[in-house]
Amino acid sequence: MTAMTDRPIMSRRAWLSLASASVLLARDAGNGRAARADEARPMRLVILMQANGVSQQRFWPGASGTSPIGVAASSWRYDWLGIGTNSHDNIAHKDDGMNPVVTEQLTTIGRWHAEHVARLALALDALPSGSGNGRTALDDTLIVWSNELATGQHSLVDIPVTLIGGGAGRVKPAGGLVDVGPQMYHRLGCTMLNAMGATSTGFGEEPSCGVLHGVTLAT
Repeated sequence: MTAMTDRPIMSRRAWLSLASASVLLARDAGNGRAARADEARPMRLVILMQANGVSQQRFWPGASGTSPIGVAASSWRYDWLGIGTNSHDNIAHKDDGMNPVVTEQLTTIGRWHAEHVARLALALDALPSGSGNGRTALDDTLIVWSNELATGQHSLVDIPVTLIGGGAGRVKPAGGLVDVGPQMYHRLGCTMLNAMGATSTGFGEEPSCGVLHGVTLAT
């Protein structure tokens, strides 16, 4: 998540709230607990950071042992969703589209993550932007929600990527589906670099891949 705004001054109350949320997040990670949908402490941490300009970029992982919004320790069980099994080995790696039980479980997990992303976007949309002019924090933010793989079997075909927010008007079009055929995943990284003002012709091991086709970057 990238914010493209001026940095406001953080109040003492905000610092205390941020410190409290950080302690709770560290405690949960140390206990091997994942943040449940009704706890969402890391979500508040991200929103506090955004609202007070602590950092203009956030990396918010969703599948690791200390994930803010995802999984419980190394077993990734999603107990609170009624999954109760190792979702990496027993679900994701069996994602071949042929097992309706696996498909339903993955849909349940995906919906839970989507609800958190939507909650974050709505919270940012309720915050005034530091740039003023009636804009919201979401107008000046670009949330990039995606996955490292298309399926648990490590397919790289048809990886879905969702871009949410106005990106300070730098990423167009707003709304809709971009489907212009196969593209290198590296183009997403190149697009993000250029959206943040870091001019680049490529990303990683593809130094000349260019930006995503179907997405226009405003100058």
